[in-house]
Amino acid sequence: SLNDDVRKYVPELPNFGTRITINHLIYHTSGLRDQPHLMWLAGWRFEDAVTEQDVLHLVSQQKELNFTPGQEDLYCNTSYTLLATIVKRVSGKSLSEFAQERIFKPLGMTHTLFPKDYSDVVKNRAYSYQPGLQGGYQDFTFADSTLGPTGVVTSVEDMALWDKNFDDGRVGGKAVQAAMLKKGVLNSGKETSRGSGILIEEYRGLKVIKHSGSIVGYRCRYVRFPDQHLSVVILANTSDVDADSLAWEVANLYLAEKLQPEATPTASGEKKLPQEVSVDSRLLDSYVGDYELASGDIVSITRENNQLMAQGTGQGRVGIYASSPTAFFLKNAPVQLTFIRPDASSTAQSIVLRQGSSERTAKRIPTAPLTDFVGTFY
Repeated sequence: SLNDDVRKYVPELPNFGTRITINHLIYHTSGLRDQPHLMWLAGWRFEDAVTEQDVLHLVSQQKELNFTPGQEDLYCNTSYTLLATIVKRVSGKSLSEFAQERIFKPLGMTHTLFPKDYSDVVKNRAYSYQPGLQGGYQDFTFADSTLGPTGVVTSVEDMALWDKNFDDGRVGGKAVQAAMLKKGVLNSGKETSRGSGILIEEYRGLKVIKHSGSIVGYRCRYVRFPDQHLSVVILANTSDVDADSLAWEVANLYLAEKLQPEATPTASGEKKLPQEVSVDSRLLDSYVGDYELASGDIVSITRENNQLMAQGTGQGRVGIYASSPTAFFLKNAPVQLTFIRPDASSTAQSIVLRQGSSERTAKRIPTAPLTDFVGTFY
């Protein structure tokens, strides 16, 4: 049952004094701490080989959760490693074997698999790259051997077969498809935008099912418009490809007559952006800092010359442009940021982020005095 206690199958998970269910793992509401961050804090490097046992060992040593299960929605790779562990312990097969038998083979996905280990040789596999410091490209090593949150190798053609299953229910049937599309609900009764392993939202007035992924140099974006029978899949293998923007550009072309206007058009048909203004560098400095939207979801504001840059957790850095001394906008997305300074002589204490009809507030994370970091560390 998806309502089973995770410790029934993963007894290594500590007893935190509150029940974590399989559903909590699926909907990213478990409160568990994210495994990449735990690895980095423990001194691991990106190129180090990470296995399921490594993750279980780290999780077994955790003393508390980020929040009470079901209280918040916070993306957590650890949850999906544990889900893969549960599949293995219940079925007696690895996720690699189980997915091949139950999903990939029945759907005819002949170029899709979970390699058992990062070192497995996969025919026609695209390697991971990143821009080189002196120009050109360089290898971006991928050594993660955890299955569940990552690890699947596939192709655009095979993703189209997986996508088609939402229409015909060949694997799992209509009941499983409906369950996948059911949104999560927090303890407060508030509905989240997450289904089972996917996001269910709206884009310019149309329902959209989507998810993205990025690890080392790999970038991907899956977007499905169920009512319009359009799906877009972008797969890339270098970190400077903006797979997200490319997917929306394709959707904008195909659905131009059905999408609501993104912004007020000019006479030439181009999107009308706010008028840019100059802002004093001292005021820009008062905005620099880290702001927290939710536990572990950080927006970092930095300054390069007279340009402010914004970077969300797990995202690339983007320029933000002033439309007033306190309001900024992105040029390639309908996002606005307003800095709140209760005291005109102080630094900004929060940011209000607006995207469409959505509005969220991120509070500044206080900077600790350097003396707080003095000590002996083991």
